[in-house]
Amino acid sequence: MKTNFKLLFIAALGMCSFNLVAQDNVGIGTATPHNTALLEMKSNSKGVLVPRMTTLERTGIGAPAEALMVYDTDVECFFFFKTSTGWQDLCSAAGTPGPQGPAGPAGPQGPAGTPGTNGTNGAPGPAGPQGPAGTPGTNGAIGPQGPAGPQGPAGANGAVGPQGPAGPQGPAGPAGAPGAPGTNGIDGADGAPGPAGPQGPAGTPGTNGTNGAVGPQGPQGPQGPQGPAGPSWTLTTPSFNTDGSVVVNGTAGSGGPVTSTTGAWLTNGNTALAGHYIGTNNAIDFRMYSSGLERMTIEANGNIGIRTNLPTHFLHMINPAAVGANSMASFDNTGADGVSISGYNQGAANGYNGVEGITNYSGNGFIPAGVFGLAINATLTHRGIGVRGAANGRDGIGVYGSRQNTGGVLGWGGVFYNDLGYTGFFGAASDERAKTNIQSINEALTIVSRLRPVTYNFNFEKYPNMGLNTEMEYGFIAQEVREVLPEIVRTKMLDADACVEQSANDVKETNDQEFVMMDYTRIIPILTKAIQEQQGMIEELQKRISELEAGR
Repeated sequence: MKTNFKLLFIAALGMCSFNLVAQDNVGIGTATPHNTALLEMKSNSKGVLVPRMTTLERTGIGAPAEALMVYDTDVECFFFFKTSTGWQDLCSAAGTPGPQGPAGPAGPQGPAGTPGTNGTNGAPGPAGPQGPAGTPGTNGAIGPQGPAGPQGPAGANGAVGPQGPAGPQGPAGPAGAPGAPGTNGIDGADGAPGPAGPQGPAGTPGTNGTNGAVGPQGPQGPQGPQGPAGPSWTLTTPSFNTDGSVVVNGTAGSGGPVTSTTGAWLTNGNTALAGHYIGTNNAIDFRMYSSGLERMTIEANGNIGIRTNLPTHFLHMINPAAVGANSMASFDNTGADGVSISGYNQGAANGYNGVEGITNYSGNGFIPAGVFGLAINATLTHRGIGVRGAANGRDGIGVYGSRQNTGGVLGWGGVFYNDLGYTGFFGAASDERAKTNIQSINEALTIVSRLRPVTYNFNFEKYPNMGLNTEMEYGFIAQEVREVLPEIVRTKMLDADACVEQSANDVKETNDQEFVMMDYTRIIPILTKAIQEQQGMIEELQKRISELEAGR
């Protein structure tokens, strides 16, 4: 029967008396060490204790000597160093098991020790200088094939070959579905007024209506103060010309009849060439007042201003701190169908947005949005959508979310509270062109052995408005994972009141709190490598079993 040499080892040092003999060898626990042994130890109550360290400390030893042995406390196994293959563990494969001895009596179970705190990984020490090459030893027997080493770095990309000739054009694809009907275009400018038609015959006078009953006369109000003296002339009731201008007939002292050519053109229902309108017939602005304040401006260039006398757009409205928290404009569609407001950028070569919403809020107390959509029907079967995005073209994007940079704890390119559903392909950027410093994953089984999978439920008493899952969860504790894989854990802000009922024309107060987040998808490559390492061990054991069975 073959001896399992991986379970036998010798280390130098012990807490016993030792003797030096003439043949220059040492005995510990014996005065007569064997003449072929440099060190011989004997004891019935003590063993040998080799250096103990973590995996990070072991792999940080600079230029370890051939056959250097330590005990790895993370893996709970002995390791020795081979210059040709690196660190080798004594637990990967076992030799032929010896016959099982009789079971001894079970000893009493000792009290459970107090769990120790997790120690922090020390930084790897600097590599020591390489020692001189030793005298080559005789070739030993060929050992079993070790596991495959890590994959080397990817080679540089080869030069791009010449472009081949263009292939024949493929058949035309099927016609796409017809696009949705476009909205009606804007009204064209009014045409020039046509010539006045002949005046029709006067209609038959209607019968006079009966006079209503005279109501009781109210009490006479107090007499107001006398106003300043008026001009020495008066004006009669104005009359209208056929072109819509106003004729003001003056009395004595007024200078005679005056025909107005500026100000408002009032057609009063006549057949003037200008048609029925109120406005100006020349290149001056038309302004409307109430209570002595200008409310609306129509400039000669066509720009319309509401609460601003300097409009710079076709329709320009300004809130001069008088509207308060109400909307500046409201488009309420009380009909049975149709949209309330539409923004349609019809130019096929126009790269600007159809509708823009912008906010410049820089505080921390509220969560304003450049565009806010709200579906207010609260019935359980209602399928209203707060914000909907769609793209008819196959290369279009229905909803596009981004932020300026990475890092920080507040920013998200997109964040969803409560359930998130999707169909089709769910992609993450993994192109080789976007990556650098590509390295193979080593000792994945060691990493997996340090993770603690758990079951848990979310704390709804503390966080009832975050849309957390109501069922039992399977996963990890992010703070624990951070001790093993800090690269996949981040601290971010989440709104603890994200799922409370919203209302229109109201500000959203913030209740952001810090949470430790982790990316579960980044564990997949580590699990894949761990399975590959485990499969290598299984195949090595199967090979040894086959060799043992063949030698019987």
